[in-house]
Amino acid sequence: MSNKIRATIGTEGVGDFRHKIYADVLACIDQSYENGYYIEAITLLESIISDRLESICNEVNQNNDDAFSVLGTLINHAKRIDVSEDWRDILNKLDEWRKKRNSAIHEMAKIEEGTHTPFNEKYANCKDIVEEGKALFREIDNNIRIYRNKK
Repeated sequence: MSNKIRATIGTEGVGDFRHKIYADVLACIDQSYENGYYIEAITLLESIISDRLESICNEVNQNNDDAFSVLGTLINHAKRIDVSEDWRDILNKLDEWRKKRNSAIHEMAKIEEGTHTPFNEKYANCKDIVEEGKALFREIDNNIRIYRNKK
């Protein structure tokens, strides 16, 4: 549990501000991708995906317990919510993406025993991680929107 309190849509101006932040983050992800800055794009994707999961978890649980949590924790907590038929499958795909993200961010300069993958090859693989992350974000966001519209 974080000491930070997540700003919610119930607070005046937060909805508009979040919309602006999302637009800026998504534009930066696209720009980073186009310029070949894949690690930056992956990091921003993790942030915006985590925010979506925090939002639904905090809304359903009516608390701030998931505010500013790490992605793995958010995935596990989000699995307890019945957002859609595909929700669990989406979150399982997200967990696999999380592992790829971890590798991209934390293992770029590391050498695994028996494997000598050059940096350029490791970095080029990050392009696919960005594409997969963008698709997962859209899927998560759409599922949450549909879920909220049914309430």
